[in-house]
Amino acid sequence: MKQILQDFRTGQLKVHEVPVPMLRPGGVLVRTHHSLISGGTEGETVRLARRNLLEKARSRPDLVRKVLNVARTDGILSAYEAVVSNLDAPVPLGYSLAGEVVEVGRHVEDLAVGQRVACFGSMIANHAEVNFVPRNLCVRLPDSVSSRQGAFGMLGAIAINGVRRAHIELGSRVLVIGLGLIGQITIQLLKAAGCRVTAVDLDSDKIALAEQSGANVAIRRNSDNLEETILAESDGLGVDATIITAASRSSDPIALAGQVTRQKGRVIAVGRVPYELPRDDYLFKELDFATSFAFGPGVNDPAYELQGVDYPAEHVRWTGKRNVESFLQLIADEKMCLDHLITHEFEAEKAKKAYTLLTNPGDETVIAMLLRFSTQRPYRREPISLRSSTRSGGSRRPGIGVIGAGSHAVSMIFDAIDTQAIEKRGIASAGGFRSKWYGKKYGFSYAASDVQQLLDDDQIDALLVLSRHDSHADITVRCLEHGKHVFVEKPLCLNLDQLARLQTAHQQHGGHVMVGFNRRFAPLGRKLRKHYARHAQPLSVIYRMNAGVRPASHWLHDIDVGGGLILGEGIHFLDFMQFIVAARPRKVTAHSVDSATRDIINPDTLAVTIEYADGSIGTMHYLSNGDKTMGRERVEVYGDNSTAVLDDWRLLNYSKNGKRTRTRRQLGNPKGFIEEMKVFINALSTKNKLPMTFTEAVDGMQTALAAIESLRTGQACELSSLDTSLDPGEKSGDQPT
Repeated sequence: MKQILQDFRTGQLKVHEVPVPMLRPGGVLVRTHHSLISGGTEGETVRLARRNLLEKARSRPDLVRKVLNVARTDGILSAYEAVVSNLDAPVPLGYSLAGEVVEVGRHVEDLAVGQRVACFGSMIANHAEVNFVPRNLCVRLPDSVSSRQGAFGMLGAIAINGVRRAHIELGSRVLVIGLGLIGQITIQLLKAAGCRVTAVDLDSDKIALAEQSGANVAIRRNSDNLEETILAESDGLGVDATIITAASRSSDPIALAGQVTRQKGRVIAVGRVPYELPRDDYLFKELDFATSFAFGPGVNDPAYELQGVDYPAEHVRWTGKRNVESFLQLIADEKMCLDHLITHEFEAEKAKKAYTLLTNPGDETVIAMLLRFSTQRPYRREPISLRSSTRSGGSRRPGIGVIGAGSHAVSMIFDAIDTQAIEKRGIASAGGFRSKWYGKKYGFSYAASDVQQLLDDDQIDALLVLSRHDSHADITVRCLEHGKHVFVEKPLCLNLDQLARLQTAHQQHGGHVMVGFNRRFAPLGRKLRKHYARHAQPLSVIYRMNAGVRPASHWLHDIDVGGGLILGEGIHFLDFMQFIVAARPRKVTAHSVDSATRDIINPDTLAVTIEYADGSIGTMHYLSNGDKTMGRERVEVYGDNSTAVLDDWRLLNYSKNGKRTRTRRQLGNPKGFIEEMKVFINALSTKNKLPMTFTEAVDGMQTALAAIESLRTGQACELSSLDTSLDPGEKSGDQPT
């Protein structure tokens, strides 16, 4: 299928042929008929991508700060690699479309194949022939509303949310500043609500369009009698409300609103403008200033947008979905006229021409631009060929497939496998476009969205499972059932039932299963282990992770998807302590901070203590309440009258009998990603055993799950009490080779 993607590094925009996205529970596949190009949001995205690196940095100081923090803790090279990885990410464009449902996922009972729908949402309603759309971001089109009109759904909801935020009443006098597409729709909404509307813009052509949209008075910003005209239209009081729909780097719209809005009136910022409020106007008039965010309640709430959790109408009357439905009903009732706002329409294949016009309009007026997609081309969920396979029947290079192309895979794993002697076969991602983008960049033979297509490829010897955490167990079991070796990112699974399924599959089908505990293979981590490989006394290990705060909305906090931070990240550190001790865990006790305030997530700051079979103890401190500039990871080991301290995987100090050695690693990623992949590929090529046994992987999962159980119960958790069986005959703690 065709999808419009932009290279954020170069700014180049192109129509790509990408795999059709997968259907998932809680949503539908929609075949696009028309999609709308937003001159505001998309125009700014396209213009930003075309700027040089310095200009991009100036426009996103928040990201610059993150890069500087990475440089402080992980080194300049790691920071550079992170920047390059982010710049390489494909940017899907579009967020408002109309089309036809072609497939319906589980748990969706009120939509059927063949129904016409309007879809909305950034990274959801893309300029693509087919999109997967979660249920709450998809509404049925009234019979009398065309797909051309339905494509305005998102923009209409943004305008409606701004009007609702203004708290206007029948007969209100309202000023609209900025007469782009949102401004033009806002005028019509206000007229439908019985308001008198004054409209202001710098562009004479947009002034003329505003008159067609129903503005009572439309006037240019630089008119000599602007303020007098606005006051005359509001009975000398000033307008009851001002809605700013302009996009400007100047604070002039805010200043104008303060001058002409009546005492105790409201000013609503819908457009992108600096929030620099002139103190005297806003203070002495007691003006209420408010912002309006996108389509309304539900925006940026993963539970609403992605999981389909709706807000009850009796508590939240106008959610984003209901705002879209309201706008479409206004169109059906002929209260809205959109035809005069459609200034351009292009076939989807001509999207590059449309965006060129958007960023360089010349003498043309650009308000709304539609992309028209072919409804005749059959869509098939087939792999996209990227290059011819070079693998011969007698080749000794193992064939590799990759499942998942998220940020971790791109920033850490892809470069690691790029250094190995392998045949890169297929790459699959549920959305489709990322597999095409990165498959081509890293030299894979084909891109897909369906995991089954990789499982059926008899030239793939092993699959790397780099997808989200909730998919790991199921995909790993399927890989083993299809005779594939597996490298699976942590965690191996999310609960004991999944762990039991994995053990059964491994016992029945065999095959390598390696979990991505990269720190076991970090150069300084292995050197640390070597110091204590034959320890005569029990060890004491302290692992401190100074993680910093993750927002509550982060997907790792979703127990069903990310598993929480113990499984999502803490399991790395629990495993490394087991690696150093080289004994099986016996008892786990966990305690978290206890705060009643909502800004603190208690399990994000905790201590986990593990008692091992040889009498050693390990304590992990996972801390989200510190300053990340003080360093992230620190490992201390005490035993055999010696002490070792490893700081951020770049500096190892070891002291025994008064003698101290220091080892420093400066360049490259120090956390073992390349080394772990080399070990895995070597095991495939030589048929040797993996240095990390499946039993150790199970031990690591049991330890993490025991920590979660201890937090829940407030009691120590014996690992023998967890209902899983371990594979016999595997020795724990083998040294990596």
